[in-house]
Amino acid sequence: MNGAVALIQRGTCPFVQKLSVAEDQGAAGVILFNEGDTADRRNALFRSGPADLGIPAVHSSYAVGEELYNAYTAGQNPTINMTIDAQVKDRFFPQVLAETPGGNPNRVEVVGAHLDSVAAGPGVNDDGSGTSAQLEIAKQIAQRRLEPRQKIRFAWWGGEEEGLIGSLYYAQHLPASEVDKIMVMLDFDMISSPNFARLVYDGNGSEPGNPAGPAGSGEVERVFVDFWRSQGFVSEPIPFDGRSDYVGFTDLGIPAGGVFAGAEAPKTAAQEARYGGAAGEQLDPCYHAFCDRLGSILGAPPPEALADPANAAKMQGGGRRSMEQFLPAVTHAIWHFAKGKNPLPARAAAVSRVRAARTARGARRARASIRTTRHYRFKYRGHQLARPR
Repeated sequence: MNGAVALIQRGTCPFVQKLSVAEDQGAAGVILFNEGDTADRRNALFRSGPADLGIPAVHSSYAVGEELYNAYTAGQNPTINMTIDAQVKDRFFPQVLAETPGGNPNRVEVVGAHLDSVAAGPGVNDDGSGTSAQLEIAKQIAQRRLEPRQKIRFAWWGGEEEGLIGSLYYAQHLPASEVDKIMVMLDFDMISSPNFARLVYDGNGSEPGNPAGPAGSGEVERVFVDFWRSQGFVSEPIPFDGRSDYVGFTDLGIPAGGVFAGAEAPKTAAQEARYGGAAGEQLDPCYHAFCDRLGSILGAPPPEALADPANAAKMQGGGRRSMEQFLPAVTHAIWHFAKGKNPLPARAAAVSRVRAARTARGARRARASIRTTRHYRFKYRGHQLARPR
């Protein structure tokens, strides 16, 4: 790929990941074109990119991408001239972190949802649904003066839509001692999808092709699945696909999980039989679109957002039913991990092993230091270490 312009179609992986891979492979630039699978995914996009990307990149319409792709496959070897006039400015992404006053500060449950939405839509489901659910649960804990055994740290992240910026920054700047204290991370991104499915992150990687999360993530999955089963509801696993704020925590080896009502994936006939709604339509027809509004959740998505306008009737009130089924599951899981005496033994054992290893390394360094300096006396002169004598 060295010296070539990479032509990449939108979908599946985050934009920033696609751009970074292209740069790593030696691309001279990137054209990221829209998917073209629905009417609202044909036009060119405006998205800010990663500030540290060292090559030019643009978002184009599906038509432009298709034309270039067809020319390339026909052996025409199209030539691209790219000129980009842009400025990169630092932006502040607001974040809110709040903790319960009670609970063991050395055993912390992090609960997260993201505050931002895309420019194209108001973001009532993505992720007003997760942030509002979290806020209500926090308010109820405070008003009822509930005392968790573990400390609960509620996080409302900024910049998720720009590449998980807020949560990654937070996780990557945690000192090791604070990482050890985090018992589990629960992520809630979109829980009021109008054409919803009950989706649970596959923590133990039990489905073929699904990567397992850190040790303990399977227990997080079990808690959600068992709760819904107790309510007479089926659910299904989805992979950790790197598209939400759990990433910074799983990268640190922290168990994670959560539930998801669905975004741009079309509902299958089997899912319609399980959950209702309309097969063939996106789980959220208003995902990253103008109609991600309260009316689409309480009522139905507008006809222009649907492949078949007649399917609106099947989704009437679907977003509200989604929240009514997801909110109790979210509440149950948060309190399960906050109140249990040892709800994640795998994480506790992992932290103990890490601490023991650090203690052993520290002891070895101390012994080596004693052997090295036994016959020397050191003293400081300002900021400089004097030579031994």
